[in-house]
Amino acid sequence: MPIVQRELLVSSRKRLTFWSRIGAALAGFLAVFFIVGAEPDVMTAGALGAKLFHWLANAAFWLCLFGGALLTADCLSVEKREGTLGLLFLTDLKGHDVVLGKLVAKSLTAVFCLIAIIPMLAVPILLGGVTGGDFWRVTLFLLNTLFVSLCLGMVVSVFSRESRNATAVAVFAVLLWLLLPMIVSSLIPVRGRVFVNVLSPSVPWSHAFSAMPGRRFGVFAVALLLQHLLGWICLAVASRHAQASWHEHQKSQPWRERSHEFLRGDAEWRLALRRLLLPINPLLWLESRNRMMRGVLVWLFVPAAMICWLLNSHPVFHWSRAEQALGTVLFLHLFIMLLVAFDASTRMVYARRDDTLTMILTTRLDTEDILRGEWLAARRLFGWPALIVMAFDLFWMLGVVAYDRRPAHVLGAAVLVATLVLSLFLHGRALVWTALLYSLRSKRPYRVALRAFAVIVLAPVVWFGLAVLSGPDKWSFLGGVVAFAVLNFVNTWIFGTTAYQRFKTDFREILTEHPRAPEKNFSEDYALLR
Repeated sequence: MPIVQRELLVSSRKRLTFWSRIGAALAGFLAVFFIVGAEPDVMTAGALGAKLFHWLANAAFWLCLFGGALLTADCLSVEKREGTLGLLFLTDLKGHDVVLGKLVAKSLTAVFCLIAIIPMLAVPILLGGVTGGDFWRVTLFLLNTLFVSLCLGMVVSVFSRESRNATAVAVFAVLLWLLLPMIVSSLIPVRGRVFVNVLSPSVPWSHAFSAMPGRRFGVFAVALLLQHLLGWICLAVASRHAQASWHEHQKSQPWRERSHEFLRGDAEWRLALRRLLLPINPLLWLESRNRMMRGVLVWLFVPAAMICWLLNSHPVFHWSRAEQALGTVLFLHLFIMLLVAFDASTRMVYARRDDTLTMILTTRLDTEDILRGEWLAARRLFGWPALIVMAFDLFWMLGVVAYDRRPAHVLGAAVLVATLVLSLFLHGRALVWTALLYSLRSKRPYRVALRAFAVIVLAPVVWFGLAVLSGPDKWSFLGGVVAFAVLNFVNTWIFGTTAYQRFKTDFREILTEHPRAPEKNFSEDYALLR
């Protein structure tokens, strides 16, 4: 298959292909190092092995669930935007050739990262508490989840054109795959629920561990096969539609005009918005013309907060154990921060692509005005979702305090919620500035967003892990919260301020710089592959 061969050659010459698996193996090693070092000495080897295995497997599951869809969500839509997809079909290539070639190229990095993590999953077998069957079932489930996620992203990419829309729809499709079978099963009789639940990845996940109560390996095998079939169905749909999708933009022009008017509003609404926002900042008005985006985000976070509240009523995430209940709060905060990073990164990439940035540079706006407008636009877009998250934080704190009224515990919960609320504001500003800076030299918004998210949001977690290992043997709840808050604010201030200053000094220089001259050992074949 020529496309598969070409994409494999291109991927083999990318630095990301090699460095990603090294980074994944290093992250797995550090996770093992932190978990083993943070647990008390009185814990038995079997209990430590079981906990280590569950932590690593859960992290790998969420990465496979969303990582595959994010990798393939823009692989074909970018070809349509650049006008190169139609050139492929001038040859004797078919739709499945292009789809499989792109799937292999985009899945290579994800599969290498997963394979690098798998040896870390085998370490708990040596400690005890985990059987070889658990290891192989979880490994098979992770590979299957990654395959289905990649296929979902591929079928979304075939029907999409813009990067931002493709990424949002891919995440929404993964959430539907995860939650829709469980929602439907709750509306039908108990006897028929298992036939619907097997379509959700949560079912084989819960039946993969031999120590889980009520596990059934027959349900695990059936669910795995059905979800694998779902992946092939997505590939078949993508292959069938790929050959006709490259010229759909010209055919659907009237529909796009109607949708544009629906998103931007009628003439009176646009005039009112322009009179309201244009005197404040031109970029604020320019980035706020889509009237539907704010409503979509609100209706996205309202059910998300309700689902997290129901999860806190479950024994696994109950308020009575603050360490377990913390997962729902962290999920909402990480989710909104990830959306902020994606939104800020796509703005600059789109502005460079459609020459909007060139038009802005011809005006009297300076760099500070551009930064202020981008921040005001992000605050206007994510203002109501942030209020929803903060309201959930408050009710979560009341639920935790209701089960433990000790003064130290109440103070720790209050400090934790105050830290999260303040971090929501500080992380938002730092993410906007960092994503804008990184997007000046990048063409892939998702790479910029993930890089900014790792620097601003995930880096404090690493610093806190190092502090736990190097600090006292036993941390109190209040001491851990205060230490995490200090490290979080210091990291955000350093990287956020640095990104702000670098954007101010390097903005016009980066946009007007000339392309670098080829090196002496410049290879024509390598240039063609790139």
